[in-house]
Amino acid sequence: MGRLSLWEQIIDFATSSNGAWCVGGDFNIIFNANERLGGSLPNTKAMDEFTSMISQSDLQDIGFFGSSFTWSRGKFWQRLERILFNNDWIANFHMMHVEHLSRTASDHAPLLLTINANKHLAPSGFKFQNMWLNHVGFFNVVQENWHAPTFPDNNFYGMAKLWRKIGRLKQTLRWCNNHVFKNLFINIKEAENVVLDLENKVVINPDSVNISDLNNAKIKLSDLHDQEEIYWQQ
Repeated sequence: MGRLSLWEQIIDFATSSNGAWCVGGDFNIIFNANERLGGSLPNTKAMDEFTSMISQSDLQDIGFFGSSFTWSRGKFWQRLERILFNNDWIANFHMMHVEHLSRTASDHAPLLLTINANKHLAPSGFKFQNMWLNHVGFFNVVQENWHAPTFPDNNFYGMAKLWRKIGRLKQTLRWCNNHVFKNLFINIKEAENVVLDLENKVVINPDSVNISDLNNAKIKLSDLHDQEEIYWQQ
């Protein structure tokens, strides 16, 4: 599908639809010259067609958190991805934000749309996480905990001893998950922030040291994403 054909379809949808809606993804075009760094001069005609579509569709770009650019190749950076909202969406979901996440294997950055909602969740029970098996210190934690004497005098046998050991191990793993293994999603967020900071450094100074640091940070983030995949597969 050609770009102009897509713009026409979005305009037709906007004029014939009621209610809240949004459209997002890789539009493969920038809004203005500030969304581009490096490369040749931008296509002003294509930018005008894009901004005209946004205006005719009565859509808005609410801004974003994260890197200024969502696509890069070498020393060429652009903001190609975005999410556009109509007024009904903004009126109904005003507590929201868009975030440019870090790139790993792809040239394109994923977008995260967060809509805040108050949810009261009941405390969750213990659940073994398969991703713990990938942590370098996991088996040592289990072994040391399992072979430690049972409180108070180790005078338990059979099933009673087994249940006490299992209960103690669950408490230890809960503590380790929060303080040693840490929360997976916190780790991912921290790794994404590191990648974002290094991307900004590379934009300013694309020397070999900054590029190497960025590549290493992306490898670490990719490993965390692998753990996240294991988490969601359970």
